Amino acid sequence: MPVSMNEPLSALQRIAEMMCICYPHFTKAAEHPDSMMRLAYSLTGLLACCNIARTRKRKPFDSMIGETYEFVTDKMKFVAE
Repeated sequence: MPVSMNEPLSALQRIAEMMCICYPHFTKAAEHPDSMMRLAYSLTGLLACCNIARTRKRKPFDSMIGETYEFVTDKMKFVAE
């Protein structure tokens, strides 16, 4: 497959990007006392992740065996292997 068809991000970086968008919705869902609002926040986070996956058409670079990716902000820490 030509490199022009690939996205310059690895699969681990794409997963981290999706988690950054979903994380606020899931934390709000975990903290809310109303079960219907928890469901609404969870579905909103899920749809946000699906929308990113659907709009990306290029194939990410495959991660190698043993490759890790760490994304740390003040609100979340994401580590993938």
